[in-house]
Amino acid sequence: FDAILGYAQLVRGPWRLRAGRQEIRSGLGFSAFDGGNVTLTHGDWRLEGYGGRSLARGLREPANEALRGLEDFLPDASVRLVGGSARARFNETILTARYQREILADRSGLVSERASVDFSSATRRARVTGSLDYDFAFDHVGKGHLTVSMPLAGTPWILEASGRRYVPYFEMSTIWGFFQPVSYSEAEVRSTWSHGSALAAWFSGGWRHYQDTETSVILQPLTDDGWRANAGLRWQARDAWLLQGSYRLEWGPGGFLNSADVSARYHPSDRRSGTASGTTF
Repeated sequence: FDAILGYAQLVRGPWRLRAGRQEIRSGLGFSAFDGGNVTLTHGDWRLEGYGGRSLARGLREPANEALRGLEDFLPDASVRLVGGSARARFNETILTARYQREILADRSGLVSERASVDFSSATRRARVTGSLDYDFAFDHVGKGHLTVSMPLAGTPWILEASGRRYVPYFEMSTIWGFFQPVSYSEAEVRSTWSHGSALAAWFSGGWRHYQDTETSVILQPLTDDGWRANAGLRWQARDAWLLQGSYRLEWGPGGFLNSADVSARYHPSDRRSGTASGTTF
């Protein structure tokens, strides 16, 4: 038995205070900790500060104890986390900046030090979202993305284009960050069609390019590019029935995949529902 979240919260005017087991979801990922959080909201501005004992990624255990059986080289010290963020809204634009640092409790080493910027902006014709993070410990830009979504005037179509760069991230307290895992850049285009709320379909295609692995090969060169396509349909057949299906195709470095998913949901009332689904690949 383990607590995922468990905290006490006090709200007084513009102030919000939290103490206990918490989670921060942001451009830096999912950071869980046991500690405190103070947030001040004033109009279109919000300031936040937090800190405490860091918990292992994907688990709810102290970072060093959770991985003790897997990584014996971890120092015999717990990890302390401290961070803060500032969020501002200007009309239909929202901008959030965040800084976060983790150190060993005895201050003998740095675990991570990162910052991120996220933004979204909307007009009558388009919506733009983006993010970027920076790793101070390794002195390089991490992952980032930019997405533009816009409806086609007078039609039931919505077009979306995305550009993304992904750089794998590992904490300095693990050995994996020093293997320089391969990053990639990708572009994707997606279109969505709808007929009221009863029927919708989507189509997408993407291209991905991996950086050079600097690997020696004997028989043939490695492929650096990958492609993928996806199509799906959603049908609200009746008030109680929802049918969905999708098909996905991927081909690229080291592999090929085609897969299909279908599902049917029957929801006659708030007290009864049933779902059947199937996958093939």
